[in-house]
Amino acid sequence: MKPDYIGVRIRLYRTRGGMSMRGLAKEAGMSLSAISAVELGYRAGKNLTADSLVKLCRALRIPVDTLVGNPPEDDSPLKGPCHDPD
Repeated sequence: MKPDYIGVRIRLYRTRGGMSMRGLAKEAGMSLSAISAVELGYRAGKNLTADSLVKLCRALRIPVDTLVGNPPEDDSPLKGPCHDPD
């Protein structure tokens, strides 16, 4: 997985859900700069804590494996369904 792939997926699900970065930051209890860093790939891999990952997934209402699962064969973040919240 590319280091910034999680950030690409976060941006994808955030925008599909009609949420701004500021809205995601508020929902996840994180700073706007932290959200920006994650989406841009500066806080990926070992620099993104499990706690932050869980907060982001809860705010986006998606399962964690949606963000950390294997990318599609062609590495396109736009493949695959958007999971509906339970």
